[in-house]
Amino acid sequence: QTGSVHVSVPPERYPGSKDFRCAFPGFPSDILQRHTFLQWRDRTGFRPVSLIRDNEMVLSPRLDVKALLKYHLTMDKVDIFTDGGCSGNPGPGGWAYVALAEGKMISYSSGGEEQTTNNRMELQAVIHAIEDVSLLGAQRLTISTDSQYVKNGITTWINNWKRNGWRTSGKDPVKNRELWEQLDKLNAENNVQWNWVKGHAGIKYNEMCDSLVRQEMEKFQK
Repeated sequence: QTGSVHVSVPPERYPGSKDFRCAFPGFPSDILQRHTFLQWRDRTGFRPVSLIRDNEMVLSPRLDVKALLKYHLTMDKVDIFTDGGCSGNPGPGGWAYVALAEGKMISYSSGGEEQTTNNRMELQAVIHAIEDVSLLGAQRLTISTDSQYVKNGITTWINNWKRNGWRTSGKDPVKNRELWEQLDKLNAENNVQWNWVKGHAGIKYNEMCDSLVRQEMEKFQK
């Protein structure tokens, strides 16, 4: 049975970071029932964590989420689905990702902005996914996005943009440059395979991401 825990990321240490949830297939159910979240300690480069219950530390503060996950899962490869969108373009938008190991969901996250664009949300989705999942110690990441803009941008177009001083073939400045630079760095630091999938085609985790994105957009429309 799959249980899940809440990962709390201190905003003062990681500005703009979002809390997210991790599911632990095969993790002892009695521990998951008693202990509700992991809290980042960040005293070393490995981001050690503590397992907390009722504000009382019950496992070592040196416990590493990377080691914890590797003990219970084979973290050689993680498959990630991402999506982003907005209402109005520009308008209220949302991003989301779902991560799986050995076919089982291990984490998901979503967020949004009150005024944004579709492309920015698609980029934010993959950036947050790589940032979060890379902390879990995965050796390889496979990202499936329904955005040709993201997939072609990071695998093909970005090489010419950088050679041309971050200008397009039409000599215009590349839009969303700060996000592309962030994604380019993450892509270089991790072993990532990029896939395009058709949106709204009944692909389970792509549809889950789409649902999370819509929920984020609705927060700004109430």
